[in-house]
Amino acid sequence: MFKSIHFLALINIFSLGLSQPWRNEKIIRHWELNQGQLNGLGTLIASKIDIPRPFKSNQQSSQALQLQKQENHKQIVQPFIETSKQDKFKYFSQIQPNFNKPVQQRRPLQLPEGPYLIQQQTITSSGEVIIENLIGGIIFDCSAHPTGHWRDSKFCDVFHACVYGQQKKTYSCPFVGENTFFDEINHKCEFVRSNPSGCMSKTFFH
Repeated sequence: MFKSIHFLALINIFSLGLSQPWRNEKIIRHWELNQGQLNGLGTLIASKIDIPRPFKSNQQSSQALQLQKQENHKQIVQPFIETSKQDKFKYFSQIQPNFNKPVQQRRPLQLPEGPYLIQQQTITSSGEVIIENLIGGIIFDCSAHPTGHWRDSKFCDVFHACVYGQQKKTYSCPFVGENTFFDEINHKCEFVRSNPSGCMSKTFFH
């Protein structure tokens, strides 16, 4: 009995809800007001925000940006190419001979005429290093003389070292305040006063 009464009450409530739906005007109006404010705020925010362009526009803008970069790159590279050409021209102009410019010929080394002093380092048979005072600028024919020291044909105080027919070195007697000559018999330097006829040319280097 109680279950049947409860079931009938539920049917009545359901039928009333279908015929007269429940509606609270205050709540509906407040909700509509809030909804309108939200829509207006969304419109304001959308106007302030840049909406992204479609994919096609972005692709066009990226292509334009790449073209601009290429143009900038050409403008930067072009002066470098011109500079490199100028450098190459300067380089080849330097290495190419200038036929209009007169060629300066080097003068051969001119030795002083006549006999002149030479200082030369020599190692003795004992291994000692000494400085020899030699004479240069005098040619002597050693082919007719055996190995040894021979007086010069012109200067009395000059003698030559001949080795197997070759002129090796040329020496002079030291000057000690008076004339000396090279004695070919004794193979040493002597004073002229001790043997006036020892050198008939009477020509001395010192």
